[in-house]
Amino acid sequence: DCVLEEGDVLYVPLGWAHETATPFLEEGGGRGSSGRDEDQPVSIHLTLGIDTVVWGLTLAHLRFGLLSYAGLPYSLDMSKLDDEGYFRSMSALNYGFLGEGEGLTEAVLAFIKDTEPEKTKKLPSIKDTEKVVGIFAAHKERLVSIQRRMYAGVDQSDESMVKAVESARELDLAMAKLGAAVFSDTFRKQYMKKVEDSDAKLKAVSESKSKG
Repeated sequence: DCVLEEGDVLYVPLGWAHETATPFLEEGGGRGSSGRDEDQPVSIHLTLGIDTVVWGLTLAHLRFGLLSYAGLPYSLDMSKLDDEGYFRSMSALNYGFLGEGEGLTEAVLAFIKDTEPEKTKKLPSIKDTEKVVGIFAAHKERLVSIQRRMYAGVDQSDESMVKAVESARELDLAMAKLGAAVFSDTFRKQYMKKVEDSDAKLKAVSESKSKG
């Protein structure tokens, strides 16, 4: 257990089971377990994060993108991985405060070797791997930039709602751009079709509300 004080930050890795609670201080400084008096200070916490699985920032996504970029077979039955292999595949790429992508070239090639030994004889080149690692780094920068704008100056106004919708669209386009850079053209077209379908549904809902 740990108690976070004012200004503290705690990083919780993906998949790490955890539970939070807001204790109150009993008279004399001890921690209580129930209720609080009205004159005791209120404590709140803020949870921040980018969903690395949703936005393609895991080792599994990097592996998939690298093999696709190199024109090599990229299918992988995740259900056949043991627990260690699965959580390894879902580990977040060490960009941002986790690092600057150090060791990712070696990490993704080692992951392929360990989980798919049949591919050992034909691995992507170091040059291709470094290029794809750089593409994912640029992808991360786009995501952070979009979300930074999306949450800046948020209030209950219509402008904030519009900004949220526009930012969601930008995030979809960022994913499509990643797909165009490292995945197949078919992937990009399929993803953009989903974006267009989502836009159409949103427009239909908006028109229905305006008529109502």
